[in-house]
Amino acid sequence: MGASVSYFRGEQRAIGEKMIREVNGSAECIGYAAFLEAEFGKTSPLIDCLREDVRSLTRGIEAASARIIAIQNSLIDLLTFLDPACVRFPAIRRTTLRAA
Repeated sequence: MGASVSYFRGEQRAIGEKMIREVNGSAECIGYAAFLEAEFGKTSPLIDCLREDVRSLTRGIEAASARIIAIQNSLIDLLTFLDPACVRFPAIRRTTLRAA
């Protein structure tokens, strides 16, 4: 696996850690919206890095499109594996993207 896979895994874990709060002596996960509200105005290396990654996509979406298409196609494959009878996610909405 390449370095970028570990990089994204680490970011996801860090966000997950920031979303955990102690409530009445037990750990609970806050919702993503609450996380965004809590972190929006703050400066942190994690959030700043993610913000810059998102901004960079707007400057060069063509370079990222092959990866985005591959991810979308892999998610459709995963849906097919997890829900082969199309009970949870209709087959009509399982179309894959194609490179332009």
